[in-house]
Amino acid sequence: MTRAELIIELIHATFCSAPLNGWNDAGVAAEILEIADSGELMGLKDFGRAAGRNSTTIMSWISRGQHDVPEPLGRCSAGSIWRAEDIQAWVQDHPELCDK
Repeated sequence: MTRAELIIELIHATFCSAPLNGWNDAGVAAEILEIADSGELMGLKDFGRAAGRNSTTIMSWISRGQHDVPEPLGRCSAGSIWRAEDIQAWVQDHPELCDK
């Protein structure tokens, strides 16, 4: 399991009331904050900022299956989470869609 996948599991467990599969709650918030601060993961708003678009536009593309938007690592009640490198690569590959 990659570090990013582990963090997704921790986020899911924290926000979605799922079991942590052997992890306890101690340090979960600190680990999530460390990863979030490192820039390894992005949420919907981060995706929008990277693309120079608003969250509604990004969600529209996702719901319609448009523009080859990358699959998120995971989803929970807080929304979808992507690898930052996937979003950055998508932005570079789709400059015509990005308002930069």
